Amino acid sequence: MRSHYCGQITADLLDKEVKLAGWVLWRRKGTAALGLAKEDLLRSLAVGACVSLACILMLGRVSTEFWSSPGTWWLLLAMLGVGASEELIFRGLLLSSLAKRLQRVSAEGWSAAIFSGFHLPNQLANGYSTSEITFSLLLLFIWGWCYAAAMRKGKNVPGLTLGHAVTNVCVNA
Repeated sequence: MRSHYCGQITADLLDKEVKLAGWVLWRRKGTAALGLAKEDLLRSLAVGACVSLACILMLGRVSTEFWSSPGTWWLLLAMLGVGASEELIFRGLLLSSLAKRLQRVSAEGWSAAIFSGFHLPNQLANGYSTSEITFSLLLLFIWGWCYAAAMRKGKNVPGLTLGHAVTNVCVNA
């Protein structure tokens, strides 16, 4: 029952993210509003690859057995969708909007805090304890800030999508 409920929450959030991304594309007349600039694509992918490698090393997922498993690749494929939607919203749209109004550190901090808070309903639905939620939100805040710093370096969302997907695979597998 709980997994069905979590799946429904995830589907509802994804539906809202897709609608928001569509609205932004229509309203702002282009993909650059979501952090998808063609001129920085290779730079972004290089930053994403570096973030992915750092994540793999940090989380101890350096294993040919792990990365050669078909299950890992299916999970990575699924997580590319999650990473893309979250990065488009939190770094492509939110961070770029905040950066126009706030200093860099404040914009990155607020986007990381909102990113962290966005994951709270899923944690509550999974029945996490208060200490588990607190620790998880702190880690998500740190990851959100790291993704914001990577966006500053890469200047484009596709590389972050890769990094975010690899992070999710390393954490969830």
